[in-house]
Amino acid sequence: MTKGENCAIVPATMKLIIGTALVLLGAGCIAVTPELNDASAGENAGDEIPLGREMEFETIERGSNSGYTVAECAAVSDEEEFRGLWRRLHSPRSTIPDPPELRFDRGLVLAVFMGQQPTGGYAVTIRSVRRAADELVVEIDRREPGADEMVTQALTSPYHLVWVGLEDTGIPVRFLNCPAEQ
Repeated sequence: MTKGENCAIVPATMKLIIGTALVLLGAGCIAVTPELNDASAGENAGDEIPLGREMEFETIERGSNSGYTVAECAAVSDEEEFRGLWRRLHSPRSTIPDPPELRFDRGLVLAVFMGQQPTGGYAVTIRSVRRAADELVVEIDRREPGADEMVTQALTSPYHLVWVGLEDTGIPVRFLNCPAEQ
């Protein structure tokens, strides 16, 4: 088998999956990138992604224009704090919409703000939330426009807010690739 040929898999059993993966790995269809967890590589240097239980989360709101002009990552487990965050988030608008009704005794809000950017084409996304042994780990993706990409010529301030259902709302939260730390 040559690289790129027969790279589609329709697994029937676990043994078939493992065997096929080994064949595809040898054929170059699957790339192994050890730098993803290598503490010495990439912009996440020192931020090893811990193995843990993947948590479900729901996007509350995502956009490119917020009242947060400085990059920030926040975990909010209090209704009053969330209302303040919501007001600041929507402060550039003429009318501030009502915040969603959330049960902070059953979860928390994770918020990522990229800060003010010179053009469109920037974005920030909470990619995953994992429950490690003694902390919640939030993995963030950031996107910047390419040099030859056509973008809006206006200031933007991308953000992403998610809700995570959680019994232990006092658990420490660690953000990987937080824009505030770049």
